[in-house]
Amino acid sequence: MYFLLSPALLGVWVEDGWGERFFLQNPGFEEGNGPYMAYWKKYPPTGETCRLFRDTETKKTGVASAAVFIEQDIEYGPVNWSQQLFNPPVGKTVRISGDTKTEGVNETSIWFQCWGKTGELLRKVSSDASYIGGTQDWTHLEFEAEIPPDTQSVMVRCVVVGTGKAWFDNVLISLEEEESEPAEDKTSPEEEAQDDVSRITDLSLEALTESNKAIGEANRLLREQIQDMRGQLVELRKDIAGLKAENERLKRSLSDKSSRPPRPVFRGVPKE
Repeated sequence: MYFLLSPALLGVWVEDGWGERFFLQNPGFEEGNGPYMAYWKKYPPTGETCRLFRDTETKKTGVASAAVFIEQDIEYGPVNWSQQLFNPPVGKTVRISGDTKTEGVNETSIWFQCWGKTGELLRKVSSDASYIGGTQDWTHLEFEAEIPPDTQSVMVRCVVVGTGKAWFDNVLISLEEEESEPAEDKTSPEEEAQDDVSRITDLSLEALTESNKAIGEANRLLREQIQDMRGQLVELRKDIAGLKAENERLKRSLSDKSSRPPRPVFRGVPKE
């Protein structure tokens, strides 16, 4: 079963009246509620010693930021907010930027990963050269990355290593425009018309193929989210069943006390 989703919902490379641009959904973390953030995934999802949530009290701009609070170091990977984008402009250079604020952290940075069609990591670039540690007010991070051939998707991660508190805001990706001199066009009108027809056909088929891939991936992510929600629902039902059982036990206890006969009152031996 497939769900029809627009490119804006999938986070893909689009072309509009201003030319091509690469974008993240909800870059300022304005959309969401409590621990849930629209378009962003958190790792780990839950934990007793770390919290990832949408913070409406601390933010650089807008109404919210992405917060990461860690009490104990996580051994199985860095804690992060992430968003995956499909159909990136391979061979192009993009600029990744964002703002971060820290409070007693070991290290915080932004990662940019390029993934191949079979799930292999083709490239990882990060803001480690200007990573933020300790306690710092809002600081701007910015770096560039070239997207290698055969890249099917890219991943942006807001990463915190070690313990402490960190906030992220205004995480953006933009295409670095290249300056080039226009080449002399010697193509005849007939050849141009034929080239236009071929180009439109190729683009339509390619766009349809890539769109189907993106829709399939979106459905996979949606199924994962539904599975997580089902797990939470099962736990909630267990809690409700436990509360009902405890309520019935209390009712029986009260009923037993009210049905007991009154204790006899000793009034002593009557006088003759």
